Amino acid sequence: MRAKSSRVNDVATALENDDAEGVLRALEPMIRHLAHRIGGQLPYEEEIAQAGRVAVWESMNRFYGEPEEFRAYAWTTAKGAMADARRELQYPDMSPHVMKHFEWALRLSGGDPVDVEAFMASAAMPKWRATVETARDARLAWEGVRPLLEHDVAPPMGEASQRDYRHLWALLWTLSERQLTVLAMTYGLGLHGRHSDQEIAAALGWRKSSVVSTRSSAMRRLKAAAA
Repeated sequence: MRAKSSRVNDVATALENDDAEGVLRALEPMIRHLAHRIGGQLPYEEEIAQAGRVAVWESMNRFYGEPEEFRAYAWTTAKGAMADARRELQYPDMSPHVMKHFEWALRLSGGDPVDVEAFMASAAMPKWRATVETARDARLAWEGVRPLLEHDVAPPMGEASQRDYRHLWALLWTLSERQLTVLAMTYGLGLHGRHSDQEIAAALGWRKSSVVSTRSSAMRRLKAAAA
């Protein structure tokens, strides 16, 4: 706990002194950890890390919270930028936005890319629906790097389970971005591992009570949509 507190203090002190390079030095271990986690077996971990550094540097001018809160803000900012950078490098001919949706759907569908292709182009995607051509191109782009990603994909499921996952995916897309993020971090959906309420609050720069209330409202909305 003391080590984490020390890292937070180092970042806060550098930020208070307008020492951008000091902020980056203090956050370098975090950036390296995220780059390794996001890059996995892919051969461009340093490019992903650099995207995180740039995102943190640029975010300093947009941050208006307390200096002690910047590390959590930087974690969320860097993680999003690095995930987009990984998709740009991994799928150079596809939009990172399209591939983000494909990867999410893949993990929630039991790992069948053909099912995901059909699902992305269907009316079951209420907030973002791809054309048939875009969904096909996303599947082909993913299959081009499939050997590197198979360790991240859920094992094949039975037909009934896959129908349940497709239904769940459709319900999740009725949620707000905040609600979806909290559920993903709570239950380990998509690229997120499971996190405690305290960890989610720290990562998002929220109060713990906000995490709890957001999850509760998300669950009420899911139950209403499923009724």
